Amino acid sequence: MSSYSFYYNSLINKFINIILEKGKKELSENLIIDLFKKLKFQNFSKNKDPLLLLTLVIRKLLIYVELRSMRVGRIKRKYPISVKSHRQLYLAFKLLLDGANCRTEFKLSDRLYNEIINIAYNEKLSNSINLRYNLYQEAFKNRIFVFRKRR
Repeated sequence: MSSYSFYYNSLINKFINIILEKGKKELSENLIIDLFKKLKFQNFSKNKDPLLLLTLVIRKLLIYVELRSMRVGRIKRKYPISVKSHRQLYLAFKLLLDGANCRTEFKLSDRLYNEIINIAYNEKLSNSINLRYNLYQEAFKNRIFVFRKRR
């Protein structure tokens, strides 16, 4: 397993740790290996490196504004707050996983593969892009509360 060169990439290690469930790191590593094999050998990405394709997808999914619920006075509202860079990466991976989990394929590697291909080549069919768009719409609706917020 250590023969794969992408293990030395910090982006892949973060993705493995986010996929990790119940402490079974080997399962998440095998899932990433399976995903990278599919990305490398399928027809959409023959000329592209799977790691470059994943970084392209993560850049498209970066979130710059997050909604946090805060209580001001007696009213609890959601306020748009800017997101730090390490949290942006975490939210992008979670958005990718949430979009993949909305799909109907049986294996998680198949769901992730189809979601990555849809984000990279056909954004309108992607669940993750739609989730990101809905988040930005809600942040745009609640932008007026930022100026009324007491500190």
